[in-house]
Formats: sequence, C-alpha cells, structure tokens
Amino acid sequence: MSDNFQKYGGLFQVDVEHFEEFFSLLKSITLGKSEFFLQQEEKCQYIGFVKNGTMRSFYNNENGNDISFIFHFHNQFFTDYESILCDKKSKLNIQAIHKSELLLLHKDDLQKLYNKEA
Repeated sequence: MSDNFQKYGGLFQVDVEHFEEFFSLLKSITLGKSEFFLQQEEKCQYIGFVKNGTMRSFYNNENGNDISFIFHFHNQFFTDYESILCDKKSKLNIQAIHKSELLLLHKDDLQKLYNKEA
C-alpha cells in the first residue's frame, strides 16, 4: 500500500485498486499568498484539494467590496461547482490567503474516470 494511499485514500474515497491511476492524474501546485486559483469571469477547469494552506472563495458585490463566503482548509476540496459543471464563467474568486500547496484534478480527467467506471 502506497504512502499516498495511506495519506489520501480515505479523503478521496478511492479504493486501493483505482487509487494509483487516480492519483497520477493530480497536478501538484503551490500558490503564494494572495495568488488566485480562479478569478471572476474565468471558466473553472479544476477541482482543488488543499494539502497545506488556506484558500478563500469570495465575490465582489455591486459596490466593489469583496465578500468572503467560505474558507477552505487543510484536507478540504474546493472549486466553483456552477462554473465547472455548467461550463459557465465564474462569478467567484478563489484565492490563497497564504502560501498553499494544492492538488488539482482537471475536469476532463474526472469525466474520463466517470466514463471508465460506467
């Protein structure tokens, strides 16, 4: 059993048989403080997972103020579900509050995994 499976298998809810294939599709990135994972008007392409760090999702209201509505911490998933599922431009911004290590799964790779299981 791999170290990655022991660390993430339960969180990702992927069985041992399929874990290595799944894990090989993940892209590891680091965002610096205040760097964006996603900005308003972009189409979201990835589901993110916080290995270390903290991310925040927010939007800009009609007065131009940013309104935080959710924070994403260690071992949590995040994305703009409306954008990724409906292939729409995002109304959200998702930004690193401080240096954050992330694992990303591209939506096309996720779809290939779904189709493979069908």
